[in-house]
Amino acid sequence: MDRADRSRCCRGATDAGLGRGARGGLVCEPGAGLHDRLRVARAHLQPGALEVVAVIAGPFVGTAAAAVARGHTVQVALGAGALAGVLVADGIYGLTVVSGSTSPVYWSLCLVAGAVLIGVTALRLRTPAAAARVIASAVAATGILTLGYSMLNAVS
Repeated sequence: MDRADRSRCCRGATDAGLGRGARGGLVCEPGAGLHDRLRVARAHLQPGALEVVAVIAGPFVGTAAAAVARGHTVQVALGAGALAGVLVADGIYGLTVVSGSTSPVYWSLCLVAGAVLIGVTALRLRTPAAAARVIASAVAATGILTLGYSMLNAVS
């Protein structure tokens, strides 16, 4: 695959990621817990809240995924950290807020996947500065999303 093909492939993946995120929001996550997650979210949130969250989060998730796929060290570190932060925040939310109605296995796998993404990216980039960026962006994303989840829960 030459550079032009790879560029088209990444652009298509970015567009698809943005579209999927903007339309479905939660479609980016593994499908195992999607039905439960949607059922619980619809029960806890006002009508239309999932769509608002999806429109806001979709472009960020798509941009982070594109940054990981494209390849400059700083962009890869920040993008992977953001995606890992989404997984970790999701796992924390699931285990602490909706654990009564869904299996803890899914949420635990989210936590493990976030930690693995941080570790693999840090090893791939091979510099302490890049590892620090991955960890810092994961912590920031986790904090922001946890705050967002608590705000959504307070509204509904």
